[in-house]
Amino acid sequence: MSGQIIPLKCPSCGNTHSEQLIEHAFGAEFKCESCGMTSVLVINKQLYLRQVGEHVCRACGRVAPKGTRFCQCTKSLIQKCPTCRKEFFVDDAICPECGWRHELSASSLEGQEALAARIRACFDKRDLTGVREDFDVLYRSAKEAGRISPDAARILADFLVARVSGELDEMEGTENCFHSNYYGWVDRAIPLLQKAMPTFLTNITKIPNEMIQANSRLIGEVIGVINGPENKDLIGHLEALAMKLDVLYDSGVGFSVIAALGRIGPDSASLLKRWARTRVDFRH
Repeated sequence: MSGQIIPLKCPSCGNTHSEQLIEHAFGAEFKCESCGMTSVLVINKQLYLRQVGEHVCRACGRVAPKGTRFCQCTKSLIQKCPTCRKEFFVDDAICPECGWRHELSASSLEGQEALAARIRACFDKRDLTGVREDFDVLYRSAKEAGRISPDAARILADFLVARVSGELDEMEGTENCFHSNYYGWVDRAIPLLQKAMPTFLTNITKIPNEMIQANSRLIGEVIGVINGPENKDLIGHLEALAMKLDVLYDSGVGFSVIAALGRIGPDSASLLKRWARTRVDFRH
């Protein structure tokens, strides 16, 4: 039996030399080296120039007419963006509303990193308009995946530090971002901070003492995430915070620091004993 290789011809100019751009489940997209036209390889193995409004099924490769929501193979031609919840076509590279890349799963670490990068960009521009939706997706993602990426944890820590320092209140869109459910946002953020605790503790020590005191409840709740010997690498950070505050034994933050060291266990015993021997004045 003999076989024959048939060159794929550009449907626009007939040229047989095309460069593959993107591979799909149904075939691939090609760019003609002669006229520059982009075409798609579909189920019948022919290059086809899509018309305006037509969409290619990612499951089987059929080209669906304009306005069609389902392919003849029964698969949907519409998907919902995991971040903004708007609908867009399955053969779009990104969501036209928010720019989310369709190949990313929001619950994957790569997806969390992409969310964190978008939130970080808004944070750096000091404009939080629309950030709430990304935070909500990040929380759902971390809950579903049972983990959170380092960058995502760090942006949560930075937001909490900005809340303590008052910086958050000076940014645009803060009210629209958190509305009246600010503390609900904090409650969801705190359990995710294990990977960013060094960042949080380091940055908290740069804030004036009076601001730390004013937010002692919030800081105490964050420090409360420190819950065992696996957090022994945080002893130095906790000591630095305690020394900055003169330990403040009669304050919420002071109690939280000492309680966290107690939960860490034997590795922090020498520090606690040293404080006791020197009779540190715990009063502010």
